[in-house]
Amino acid sequence: MSESVWCQGPLAMAEYGALPGAVPHSGAASEENMWGEATSLRGEADASGSGVRAVLKSPGRVSLALFSMAAFVGALTSMPTPGSGASGGAATLLAASVDGFGNGTWSSNQPLSFSVGNEYGTMVSEYKWSHIVEPSRVTTLTAKLLDEYSSDGGGTFAWTIDDEYEYEGLSVEHTFESVGGHSLSLLWTSSDGSSTVTLDDASVMCKYVRREIRTLTDEDRNRFLDTLRTLYDLRSEDGQAKYGSRYNDMYYFVKKHLHGAAAKDCDHWHDNAGIVTHHLAFTLELEQALQAVDPTISVPYWEYTKDAILYESGGWEDSVIFLDEWFGVASPTNANHVVTEGRWAYTPVLADATDFSNITNSYGLLRSPWNTNSVPYFTRYDLTLGHAFYTNFPTCSQFSECIRRDSLAKINECLNGETHGPVHIMIGGQWWIDPAMNFSATQGGDFLLASKWLWRQGYIRCPETCSEDTPDAKCVCSCPSELTTAFNSSKDFLNGTGLFTLSDGLFNVWQHFVTSGCRTEEDCYDVVKDTLCHVGHAGEMFTSSAPYDPTFW
Repeated sequence: MSESVWCQGPLAMAEYGALPGAVPHSGAASEENMWGEATSLRGEADASGSGVRAVLKSPGRVSLALFSMAAFVGALTSMPTPGSGASGGAATLLAASVDGFGNGTWSSNQPLSFSVGNEYGTMVSEYKWSHIVEPSRVTTLTAKLLDEYSSDGGGTFAWTIDDEYEYEGLSVEHTFESVGGHSLSLLWTSSDGSSTVTLDDASVMCKYVRREIRTLTDEDRNRFLDTLRTLYDLRSEDGQAKYGSRYNDMYYFVKKHLHGAAAKDCDHWHDNAGIVTHHLAFTLELEQALQAVDPTISVPYWEYTKDAILYESGGWEDSVIFLDEWFGVASPTNANHVVTEGRWAYTPVLADATDFSNITNSYGLLRSPWNTNSVPYFTRYDLTLGHAFYTNFPTCSQFSECIRRDSLAKINECLNGETHGPVHIMIGGQWWIDPAMNFSATQGGDFLLASKWLWRQGYIRCPETCSEDTPDAKCVCSCPSELTTAFNSSKDFLNGTGLFTLSDGLFNVWQHFVTSGCRTEEDCYDVVKDTLCHVGHAGEMFTSSAPYDPTFW
């Protein structure tokens, strides 16, 4: 049974450009050449709709590469054609020009050119746009004049940006405030004023750049995490009054995800083709909420295929991602599975949420309706019913296999399950109220996925409401006898509801479950049925309220 509950980030491409920190793609789908910290680009679509939201990202997010494939592959492959600039008279030379979107015809013998960069290095011209700059970030522009045009190495450089800002110097600094194309002209004048070289009608393209979170500067990473935390602490009404209409709090995003993924009829956001389109827009909306607070921010991505290599022998919980000052411990050891230290300590789940959302759990918490957990904070656990089925993150080889499937439907199935679903299960986890109820076979999250299937088919019923003082042991889901008496046995129930077919063989072999204490086929299937109908509790990352967990983003 393949289902996942999460996807994030902009469009991705299993190919690397020569940006700072990127690893050139050699064409081989090996672990070594596919997990470098490639940089991704995202800008607003242009008015004609032909622009792209994102252009490049490393294969850890290749799960989003197939959306509007033709559009952004075209954007990547429409590279500038080498050529030389037109020249004027003996004393004045006109360098090659670029159009309003940063396209150009640059060559090594061009008399006057320039480069752009920031604290992450020089942004080089391996894209449709010859020069990429970032909004609200100080950009250094550096002129380059061929030696043959300046015998004494002197002279002055005059810059004009957007026909408004003027600077003088070999290197100048400017902050571009809006995404899109910006015009630029550059004039070199010799020391004696006898000759000039001009670069007219040039431009740069301003886009937000998404980077792997480990490549961010400490300042940028903390700015992102602090601003993300703001969305948990400042409600939408107050935030919109302070920051504008694009601000939304985290409860808004959790509610939206719940309504898409915890609907009774089906999971609209993850089944079939839903995952790519929904989560592209979802991440963009979150990014815009962050930028309402701080316009310098773009959402970084987590290249967990790198962790798959670093922790190939186990210990993924030791990743820097789970430092207290980053995203918090991977699997808290307290009985409630709550993060209690660091930036995300005791991050709340919205209580008394029935007036805010028509999907809540039995305690009125903004949570999946089948997750009857009363703990009012987001939770994590690295086991599912006592079993660690996944011991490592999805690998580059899995992504490579995924995108080579022969239909979009098969690719979507892979994106929805094998390539990132395990991350949700590993961080979210699942536990029974009785901690002794463990299994040695779960196929990852198949117990919970089977429970959700039974819930959607109407066999599992969860309490409409439980008072705040109702013990967890008394507020549980169940399969009412009037719905199950038509089946001759628990085994017949599992088979008749389709779980033998849907579970990839997990429930077909009763011996899989003897670690729970059962010893006969009948007893083991009774235990499995009771466990499925009970559902238990799950950490947020393995539920429809996954956006509570900051690793979701």
